[in-house]
Amino acid sequence: MSVDVFGRSDIKSTSITNSRGPPGLGYKLTQDGQYDISRKRLCNLAEPLDEDDAVNLHVLKKRMIKNDEKIKDDVTKVFESSISNLSQEINNSITASFNTSIEIMIEHFKTKLEKLSQKIDSEIALTISVIDDFRDNVYKHMTQIQSDLEDLKN
Repeated sequence: MSVDVFGRSDIKSTSITNSRGPPGLGYKLTQDGQYDISRKRLCNLAEPLDEDDAVNLHVLKKRMIKNDEKIKDDVTKVFESSISNLSQEINNSITASFNTSIEIMIEHFKTKLEKLSQKIDSEIALTISVIDDFRDNVYKHMTQIQSDLEDLKN
């Protein structure tokens, strides 16, 4: 016999066997069809497989650490590339300007370095802004999750 979420039996389907377990503490549905687990913890979640799967705090922290490491690697690559490009530009400029006077070379390098420094400063500021926004967003979600977990404990 089938039973709805309120424990009522459906008289029409008495000939159908039910595989539902024994009654106990469970969840309810809210007015808008959401699950209400009555401030209980949802434990022993499996590793998520799909984009919409729920995750536990351990998985979330592990993925945050992995993302932080990737961001650090990406920022390091950008800086290393900028330094390599700066070095290459300086070497090219030295070779091209070798026969010119020292004063012209000094002015040329100052200009190149100032422009490159401005580019690097701009890229650093943008990168830091992106990282800060990402971390703020992650910590905002972590705080909400921790708050939700505290609410579930209470």
